[in-house]
Amino acid sequence: MSRILNLLKSRRFLLCCALVLALAAINVAVALLPFRVRYPDVSGSTTYRMSDATRRYLGTLNEDVEIVYYTTGGSAGADRDLYPFLLRYADASPHIRVTLADAEEAQMSDQTIEIRSARRSRTIPAIYLFYFLNSMTGELLSPVEYATILQLLSTTTDPDMMQSLLTLYNPSSISSYFSGDANLTGAIRYVLAEQAPTVCVYVTGGSGDMNLLLRQQLEQAGYTVQTLDDLDAVPETCDALCLYAADDLTEAEAAVLTDYLSAGGALLLTTNYSQPDNPNLAAVLADYGLSSPTVENLLYDDNYQMFHAVEGDHPILDRFDGEFAAIYAHSIQTAETEGVTQTVLLRTSDQGSSLTNEEDAEPQTGSFALCVAAEAGDTRLVWLAMPLDGQANGLSGGADFDFAEQTIRWMSDSGTTDLGISDRAIPSTQLSAGTNVAIFWIAVFAVLIPTALLAAGLIRRYARSKR
Repeated sequence: MSRILNLLKSRRFLLCCALVLALAAINVAVALLPFRVRYPDVSGSTTYRMSDATRRYLGTLNEDVEIVYYTTGGSAGADRDLYPFLLRYADASPHIRVTLADAEEAQMSDQTIEIRSARRSRTIPAIYLFYFLNSMTGELLSPVEYATILQLLSTTTDPDMMQSLLTLYNPSSISSYFSGDANLTGAIRYVLAEQAPTVCVYVTGGSGDMNLLLRQQLEQAGYTVQTLDDLDAVPETCDALCLYAADDLTEAEAAVLTDYLSAGGALLLTTNYSQPDNPNLAAVLADYGLSSPTVENLLYDDNYQMFHAVEGDHPILDRFDGEFAAIYAHSIQTAETEGVTQTVLLRTSDQGSSLTNEEDAEPQTGSFALCVAAEAGDTRLVWLAMPLDGQANGLSGGADFDFAEQTIRWMSDSGTTDLGISDRAIPSTQLSAGTNVAIFWIAVFAVLIPTALLAAGLIRRYARSKR
């Protein structure tokens, strides 16, 4: 017993106790430090980087915005790259406040970001800040979807499935992008806008939607994109209607569309080359002097199915400086109509050809229109004789969707302007933190701290030797 008491009273034991208590106190203190102190931004990665355009825009804010980051487990559940990125928004403007909130208490999904002002709010799941683009098919993939494909590739033993997946999702055709800067800044502009323009989307038959990349691009530009389940009426809040006519309209839908246009509506219409004979839709377009051949026809230019063609003098073209890629397009015919101004926006070159599916039919040659704008009073109608396809957009380097955005901007007369923020391509298809993060902490724990302790020991030894 005396030995135990002597041990408890010994200087070495007391020093050990003091060291343990000091380490516990340090752990508690570190846990209470702000997130940006505990996890400094030392990655050196250009992925989570705020663009100059965002900094300029945030510098003009004069209204308050709150960015709420919903996580499970408070700061412990916060992403170590994303949260500092959000905090930079608060650093860039005194009108922005970033707060953490418990996802379960708020009944929100984990890793969700909500941007809100006194006017409105917009919610963005953190996973939507990244996407993968298949340049071969134009398909947009979320990180979860692409991870599922990679898992199938690594686990499948079916050679046919393996070949099919490699054909559709060849790694060389998959590019990864970070859209966080554009999404968050676009959401801030959206929640602060006095009137946020609304784009309504309807696909004939009621099944389908706008291409996800185009939808994201419009939302970044400050639009609200609303998908309609039916066309029994166009909402009064609709500033522009996007109609994807893969099939003909019903008579009731044609009547609704006629009334909408007669009242000064704005319509972006896309059609399918394989089904040009749509009598109900044709009756609506005839009022504006527009029609298409009643037989299937496919446009080529210089013997290619994909071509670049932009001609004409129109506000849409004044704001569009890309080259449009057309795939599976058909021709549009125009006829002079009283009270209607028509402008051909896109056409083939003089070496274009229109191939029909009629037996023994020779292709027609010449220059063919594939996109026409028609104006009658306040009515604005733009007919693009092909789907807004992700594959064509990939071939044009994003120009096709830029053209669609400029078209909607002109039709809706929204006055919105492009912030000039582009999605950032990520060199590696692996969305991971930079290795500099690991290097930083290795330097701290494997070099700095041991060196400091060694130096303290040497100093103490030196001081004792002088006594």
